[in-house]
Amino acid sequence: HRLSHTPCLPTKVSSCRVCYKNLDIKYGQYSCSYEDCSYTVHSKCATHEKVWDGRDLEWEPEESDQTEDIAPFKKVGGDLIELFCHQHHYLSLEKYDVIRDSEKKCEACILPIRSHDFYNCIECDYFLHEVCANLPRKLDHALHNHPLFIDPYPVYVYKNDDLKCSACFRVSSGFKYKCRESGCNDDEPFQLDINCILIPECFTHQSHAEHPLFISLSYNNNNNNKIICQGCKMGVRGYHLQCTLCEFAICYKCATIPNEICYNFDEHPLSLCYGESGVDDTYWCELCEKILDPTEWFYTNRERCTTIHHECLFGEYVYMKSG
Repeated sequence: HRLSHTPCLPTKVSSCRVCYKNLDIKYGQYSCSYEDCSYTVHSKCATHEKVWDGRDLEWEPEESDQTEDIAPFKKVGGDLIELFCHQHHYLSLEKYDVIRDSEKKCEACILPIRSHDFYNCIECDYFLHEVCANLPRKLDHALHNHPLFIDPYPVYVYKNDDLKCSACFRVSSGFKYKCRESGCNDDEPFQLDINCILIPECFTHQSHAEHPLFISLSYNNNNNNKIICQGCKMGVRGYHLQCTLCEFAICYKCATIPNEICYNFDEHPLSLCYGESGVDDTYWCELCEKILDPTEWFYTNRERCTTIHHECLFGEYVYMKSG
């Protein structure tokens, strides 16, 4: 929906949908004119360079939503669908059977098919999480001021940057959402992988359960920046998530680390521990056999008899398909 400037707001409006800070109804804001939509933002947030593309639409007709209305698949009977990017075969909705199979990976997010219902091609080894199969072919995202279009066929051309996500900086051979706007970031096209797309605009992360986090508009490229990611303890070098009430911040690379992961040598999934304090024992990583700092994030089981650096289980190229 389009936003229009409003000189004053009703008292029921409480927070900006960009920075999630309180709105002062005495000052003008931008809000949606649809009766059933309460989307409202500060004037400064609405005109931020990462939010607004600079176009004034006051006298322009509404754009057609035809592209957005095209579903990613069409139902062909029962639990069978025909996906827009896998049209030669039908996909069947399967229930997760709790049986581990490391070979089954989602074509969109490249993560294993575990703990979620999924679509399975009835003729070949093509798998998709149900959530990934339902993603729209076009969307607007808080990290970019142009529409993004899904690309199910990422092409490696010259270097890893061709497959690198603009938010988490990981390379991925899965689906991506890309900007098609002419002249936008010609040197480094804007693209997001599916795992970053699935992060909500405002949510509660388990490492900071007391307050919700929101997508920050600032893009930090200064290595001396004071904003520190509370996951990797590094200076934030790009888009990140910020607490709505305090200085807590986390980068996209850390925000997309799974809270739970399967390990081949443990019958139960390992959980991500967000650091422990007051630990006198020495922890060792079971994979690299090096000392593990218990104050940093690591994977472990309930008995703490297995401890592994999260980088050793969920490394730099975890989103790349083998072969």
